[in-house]
Amino acid sequence: MRHENPFAPGRRSQALVELVSDREVGDLDLAEVVDAELVEDDPRATVPDDVIDSILESYLRDGRLVPATTAVPDGVTDPAQRRRFERARLLDEIRANALADATLRGYGGHVKAWQKWCKAEGVAALPFDPKHVADFLLDYALQWDAATADYTRDEDGELLASVAMGTVDSRLKALNKAAEFIGLPRPGDNPGVKEVMAGLRRRFGTASKGKAALDLALLNRCLVAAQGISYLSARDRVGHLLRARTRATAGQLAKLRWSDVDFAEGSVTITLPKTHRYGEPTTVVVRAHRNPEVCLVAALRDLRGIAPQMREVLTHRNGKPLTRQALHASISEVWDELPALTDGRLARSLATRCPATPLAVTRDRALLLTGFYTALRRSNLSALNWGDLTDHGEDGWSIQVRWSKTDQEGQGRTSWVPQSETDGSVACPATALRDWKRTLEEALGRSVHASEPVFVALTNSGTVKRRDNNRMFRLTGDGINEAVQRLTVGAGIAAKTGKSNPYGAHSLRAGFVTEALRDDKLSFAEVMEVTGHKTTTMVVRYRREANAPKRNASRKLLGLLNEG
Repeated sequence: MRHENPFAPGRRSQALVELVSDREVGDLDLAEVVDAELVEDDPRATVPDDVIDSILESYLRDGRLVPATTAVPDGVTDPAQRRRFERARLLDEIRANALADATLRGYGGHVKAWQKWCKAEGVAALPFDPKHVADFLLDYALQWDAATADYTRDEDGELLASVAMGTVDSRLKALNKAAEFIGLPRPGDNPGVKEVMAGLRRRFGTASKGKAALDLALLNRCLVAAQGISYLSARDRVGHLLRARTRATAGQLAKLRWSDVDFAEGSVTITLPKTHRYGEPTTVVVRAHRNPEVCLVAALRDLRGIAPQMREVLTHRNGKPLTRQALHASISEVWDELPALTDGRLARSLATRCPATPLAVTRDRALLLTGFYTALRRSNLSALNWGDLTDHGEDGWSIQVRWSKTDQEGQGRTSWVPQSETDGSVACPATALRDWKRTLEEALGRSVHASEPVFVALTNSGTVKRRDNNRMFRLTGDGINEAVQRLTVGAGIAAKTGKSNPYGAHSLRAGFVTEALRDDKLSFAEVMEVTGHKTTTMVVRYRREANAPKRNASRKLLGLLNEG
């Protein structure tokens, strides 16, 4: 029995039936005219596979699951009939706007996967037989061992999950929405399917780890990396300058530890390890250079700021010390010449190893700070236009957020990029945004337009990426995620970009919540004012302590008890 849905295809198809009553169903172009009653009320009715495929394809457009687009058949001249078809088409278009585009795109992928699975299993994709849907969800949720032709189990005989339960939920939601659009019973409402989902949740849980938080300390390290001083380039810079200023050997540099480096105002004292078994350590004092590009003191401070957890000065990203061979390889071009190099040539050599354009530096800094202090989702950051921003001077910037994941109706809200009231050690987000706007306008040779994106994509050489019509490319949500991951790698926080990187664009939002709630800096109400969350339950899910071993409730309680 069909669900009573005023917009279901069965209600609209009468107009089509009136127009094609003298034709056989097989003569219809089902890819264009999708409102015909091709799925019988009796679920046991046999429907040709090509018809089923045509129906499902009708609800997929550009990879998105959408209400079927009603086509106006050729030869319809009666105004009243055309109006009925146009109204039906418009209803489909408006209904598609009820869900976020990303959600519809995700649903479309799940429906395509269902279609493919049904073909492989030799079963009908419609009308979403609950038994087949349950099998489909099991195959998706559990790992399968082709060698044993059985589901994979661990050493204790327990089944192993293939994906997170949240993804399985999304897959079932997609089939439910497709059933609603077509006018069929939702498979998720079937008691058997409900029990399967309940069993999967009970077995594997529903917790989602999510992206790790970039709290203020980690954010500052990324800001340093955004200056173009990634961990590897900062390390190689130090290697060059240590060789040039101290004439240390590769063996000495490989053994040099941070405990051998003593910073003072305007200088650094370095105790070089002994060169042989019976030798003595050598102490070298190096003063700060007036040219920061070739200043060893500045280079050592930068490297220490990026990777304070390292024991040796020159290491791989994982903390393992570089060997003598690796040191020679990292600066092989000028190793033998370094002690005699002029500062000018040394600066040119270092510049090639640490390239950074003003556009890349200022954009990434503004992106990090704006994303952190507004706690906006990456889709909102990507969608920002300059017309959405207003500079209030000493009061910072206001941002009109036109829509969000939890505001699909576009009521909008105002978010703020604050201005620092002091010249403290914490970077000023409003200043970073102004620097980015000024640098972008200098590159364009004109003022930015209100309709142009705030965060634009850049080429590999650091210039503005443009379309054929000279319009700038918007930095996409994926682009923002890649930028954050690249900076975490540059800061030595993560090993590489990609799925294995625990950080991403969402880390800025989680970082704000984590930092704000730490030590009760802000109340839950104040945090929710920024994040737009409706309940404290959702806020707590974003609270991810970035330094849990030193910051956890049990340790805090122990400290308070000791004080008492």
